[in-house]
Amino acid sequence: MKMGDGSVKGRLIAGLMVIFLLFSSTPLSAGQVTDDKEYLKAILQFIDDNYYQKVDFDNLNTETVQTIFSSLDPYTRFFTHEEAAEFLDYVSGDYQGIGVVLLERDNKIFIKQVMEESPAARCGILTGDRIIKVDNVDVAQATIEEVAELVRGETGSEVTVELLRGDQRLTYKIVRGEIIMNPVYSDMREGIAYIYIESFNANTQAFLDKTLHQVAEKKVTHIILDLRDNSGGSVQQAVEAARYFVPRGLITRLDFRAEDIQDIYYASSLDASPYKLAVLVNEGTASAAEILAGAVQDSGAGVLIGNKTFGKARVQDFKAMLSPQAYSRYRERYEINSVDPYKLPGYEWEALSDEDMLGWVKMTTGIYYTPKGRNIDGQGLKPDTEVLSSEIPGVWLQRIPPLAQIDKPALNSISNEIETAENILLLAGYELDEPDTLLDKRTFEAIKKFQADKGLYPYGVLDFSTQKELNRTLDSLRVEHDPVYAWAVEWLQ
Repeated sequence: MKMGDGSVKGRLIAGLMVIFLLFSSTPLSAGQVTDDKEYLKAILQFIDDNYYQKVDFDNLNTETVQTIFSSLDPYTRFFTHEEAAEFLDYVSGDYQGIGVVLLERDNKIFIKQVMEESPAARCGILTGDRIIKVDNVDVAQATIEEVAELVRGETGSEVTVELLRGDQRLTYKIVRGEIIMNPVYSDMREGIAYIYIESFNANTQAFLDKTLHQVAEKKVTHIILDLRDNSGGSVQQAVEAARYFVPRGLITRLDFRAEDIQDIYYASSLDASPYKLAVLVNEGTASAAEILAGAVQDSGAGVLIGNKTFGKARVQDFKAMLSPQAYSRYRERYEINSVDPYKLPGYEWEALSDEDMLGWVKMTTGIYYTPKGRNIDGQGLKPDTEVLSSEIPGVWLQRIPPLAQIDKPALNSISNEIETAENILLLAGYELDEPDTLLDKRTFEAIKKFQADKGLYPYGVLDFSTQKELNRTLDSLRVEHDPVYAWAVEWLQ
């Protein structure tokens, strides 16, 4: 977007003024509108006349809009094109790439996580692999953001990734694909289904449905639903999740100030909840996660255990915003005084280009209420049972999966099971390096010591008896280091 002579600056001012008027906290008379518009115009002219360099009105425009929106409340903010794309990837729960999460450690880039059923997983890439080249570009000195940008790409395109696994150099040619992010983790624990929902993206309901089908197949009715550090996401997805647990009645009411938007009531049609349910919450449980937790608490579908929640009851919408040039063009054509592209007649907004958009706004548009009419904004939900959190982050401890007892890794073996075993050993107090997928000499010695401590034959091989004992240790660690979880287990039993 280019800025030129005074007439273009006039259109810029007009674009800014629409935003100012749309979100002014008090009604303005016609005289006030003129005064405010002229005042802002005079400020820009003052800057242009006196600033020691030629003014970049393109940047000034964006920064001014960012300031206007950020002054409304802590949750309303303006997004540039790049920021909007990243945010929409998070909300939609999918993106295009190879399906890995990166970790920067000691100025080196490692694979922190490999997504299930992703191109990277199908190729055999493992957690702990170190990336050294991408498409023959040496990334030894690259930042994590630079490596991520090289790895990302459109579905169907190919990327060559060179890795270091122990002393082994491996090269993979990977065809990028659509990566579906699963925010639901679960496992079965002696008659209890543990389900952790990390966020409410567009895939949450589908993965939760799949998990609850597995729970039903095992005839399990006791559930620990972990919402700790779940900062929210889609209201619709939180409501869909609530419909599995909350009996017939109101789930939440969304109250909007704008006269042209009707309040929305979300309800459950479930005859009765089929589960005995404990919901784990903490100060990081917020927004859409509080909709689910509040509905469970108010309906009596379960109990909340943990610490008071964050207290964000504000409903937000993600809206595109016309650039000053596009605003001026459509104002002249249709006499529409709005920066909202959806106000254009017909479906003309579909033909707009990125250049026609200044950016996007995540804006607070309403407040939600719990079934009993509580507004928890700034207050949070008080748990039915308050339990102090542990020093070790409980959620991550809970997400260590049990060992599958499929193979028997030995010295210099490489597998994801080794990382799981190392995590358990480390938490149990054994001396190890940071967990990875290689059973190195130090891990070998730690396994031998663990085997000796448990009365097993100490030979350093991760055999089935050792894995079974490590799983028992993991169960004990969960209870020992996570008192919120421990209380939920006790309540359910």
